[in-house]
Amino acid sequence: MAADQTPGPDPAQARLAEALAERDQALTALARAREELEALRLALRERGEPVPDAPASAGELPLRYLLADRANDQVKGLLGPLHGLARRLLARGR
Repeated sequence: MAADQTPGPDPAQARLAEALAERDQALTALARAREELEALRLALRERGEPVPDAPASAGELPLRYLLADRANDQVKGLLGPLHGLARRLLARGR
């Protein structure tokens, strides 16, 4: 390689940096959501209202969650790769 030519950016490194940035954004959003949840729980406790606890395990999930998960698995099985497209279209319509 001639001295005046510099190699271009490595596509793998660029994709890695992009993936790490996406992960960091997702973790930041999750942390903010958890902070909001804890603030709401604290406000409920201060007002003397009962604070619902999250289920500890899958065996303790409400029946509606189990049914929704099973229905989603069935849709995934029937639609295959179209399932992701359907989810994106439904999410865009919200």
